[in-house]
Amino acid sequence: MVKKTNRFGKTADRAVCITDKFIYKLEPKKKFKSMKPGIPITEITGISVSPGSDQLCIIHLQGGNDLVLCLQTGLQGGDRIGEVIGTLSNTWLSTQKRELRIIVGNQLQCMLGNKPKTATVEVGTSGPTFRKQGDNLVLDWPKQPLS
Repeated sequence: MVKKTNRFGKTADRAVCITDKFIYKLEPKKKFKSMKPGIPITEITGISVSPGSDQLCIIHLQGGNDLVLCLQTGLQGGDRIGEVIGTLSNTWLSTQKRELRIIVGNQLQCMLGNKPKTATVEVGTSGPTFRKQGDNLVLDWPKQPLS
């Protein structure tokens, strides 16, 4: 399960399924029906992730419309970023015979609707949710209670 944003800054709940050939965006409210044909793994140009626990993940794609996601951890909690990076980089390496470009940073570049954006994370009271800030994106990440 993920929170996904689109080029208009609209956030939606989705499920993402990664296979050995495609990435599928699924609609959880419609019995996980695939929204569009899968995105071929060969269209991936890299992955960007934030260094914190916020689970911000950008899957860079050819064509100027990246997948900008916040991975949701569910009841088990934990870090899903490593799982996504491991799955995609292993699949990429086996099909492309080279390493996948992975970027870790606090200000991540992406393309949405052929327009460059910078995605950042801010601690907020709501969320996780994406919002526009000027021409850029902000992931509002809820303040985590101390255990």
